[in-house]
Amino acid sequence: MQNLNQNLDSLFAAYREACPDSEPGDRFMPGLWNKIEARQSSVILLTRWSKIFVTAAAAITLLMSVVLIPHVQSREVYSSSYIDVLSADHTYDNALSAELVRADFPQEAPVN
Repeated sequence: MQNLNQNLDSLFAAYREACPDSEPGDRFMPGLWNKIEARQSSVILLTRWSKIFVTAAAAITLLMSVVLIPHVQSREVYSSSYIDVLSADHTYDNALSAELVRADFPQEAPVN
């Protein structure tokens, strides 16, 4: 067991000599934060672009609603009453049935 402890101590001593402890300088923390921010820059850029796209989509939606809704609601369908719609539909049915009745009668041959 004594031999194993001596081997382990010599291994740790060799490791300490190969990798000495470095004392951080006065630029250690700013350099560390620069490295962290460099890795996070892509996430920040993606967040910024997504906020821009969401804002643009909201503005386009608002603009479309301001322009299109009054235009669509000014059509006759939205301003007519239920009776007007029924009478307009009934007129179309009468015209269609008149065409069918007219098609049932034989046509006279032209006189030469």
